[in-house]
Amino acid sequence: MRTLIFTCLLSLGLVACQETAQETARDVADARQEGQEEVRDAQKDAEEARRRAQLDSADSRNELADAEHKVAVERAEAAHGVEMERCDALQGEQRDNCQEMADAARDRAIAEADLRRADQRRGE
Repeated sequence: MRTLIFTCLLSLGLVACQETAQETARDVADARQEGQEEVRDAQKDAEEARRRAQLDSADSRNELADAEHKVAVERAEAAHGVEMERCDALQGEQRDNCQEMADAARDRAIAEADLRRADQRRGE
């Protein structure tokens, strides 16, 4: 990290600093690991909610819908984090396009999770 900052400071041009392939790979791996941990935690919460939902009450059904929504959102955020790290290897318009696509994919996944949660809350 210090090397990247130092390299950026040395270049001091208007061109944005580009990560090396090795730095990008490390950042992608870190983002993937962090995302997997967040998803795992959300899945544990959802499993607990599933057990409680077997009581078949509206409250437990809503709790389950919320827990499953959280899992879907954590997955979307984790995938987004990995893609954004991959985008860091690009520059200029390619980087901007990559980031826009990553944002759109995350937003689409969250919107789908919102719809599923609404359906579950209605008992569909």
